Amino acid sequence: MLKHAGKVQKKVADRLAVEQFEQYEATQRRIEATQPTSDFDKFVEDTKKLQPPEEKEDDGV
Repeated sequence: MLKHAGKVQKKVADRLAVEQFEQYEATQRRIEATQPTSDFDKFVEDTKKLQPPEEKEDDGV
């Protein structure tokens, strides 16, 4: 008969959950570091690739 009401198994399950979450979190950080995460970030990256507009000559009119 269990005297601890399953506390040892709960500790093992908690430790496993924390380990799995840490692995997931590390993977997410690597993905986020290599890819723009929002529409705004994508817009900024696309804007950086644009060529500046050509300057028009002033003909004095």
